[in-house]
Amino acid sequence: MENHYTAGELMDQVLAGLTVETGSSELVTVSSNVPRLDDQRMAELEAVANAPLPRPEPCDPAHFAKCMRSLSLLPSRADDETKGELRLAIYQRMLGNYPNGAISYLVETALAELNWFPSPKQCLDILRGWNAPITEERRSRDLAANLIAREKRMRFEEAMEALERRELTGEALDALPQRWKLIAVERGFLRDNHHGFEIRFEPVREGEKQ
Repeated sequence: MENHYTAGELMDQVLAGLTVETGSSELVTVSSNVPRLDDQRMAELEAVANAPLPRPEPCDPAHFAKCMRSLSLLPSRADDETKGELRLAIYQRMLGNYPNGAISYLVETALAELNWFPSPKQCLDILRGWNAPITEERRSRDLAANLIAREKRMRFEEAMEALERRELTGEALDALPQRWKLIAVERGFLRDNHHGFEIRFEPVREGEKQ
């Protein structure tokens, strides 16, 4: 007898089979022994997958000031007259919404790669290379999206196999997504008679329109 899980229980169940790789590519994959999803669980997981991620906490002012002091190890250009508290206020206004980790990344990258104290634009360019760590909310959202994609792929493959065996007719055929029917036409399983789709029993001859 098939077990029934809520979306939350299903998420907990598959965490043991979850693989997360961080770096230049961040992947979330699901083990093959995950139970199939019914429409209700698909809808629950859709809500998880589409939920907006919480905004990260802005950089702590004390941490930001410390990072700016570290960044001041880089010499300023001769024409740069913005220094001290004025510089700190300008940079915090433009960059302070980034989290602590991003500002630390900015300082480490600038000290390693630049010869002069960076302009705000240079700081923003550097911050585009920062990858936020994978949070529990992000991991849950990515996992839910992959579970949905896996179920849709399996349903599509099963539908194509049933059509190839000419076993899918009537309401089951009508309920298929339009895109799937068009793919089945391309594969020679269905015929589009412009009033609907019907099973194609004869083979498609070479050069014949389907």
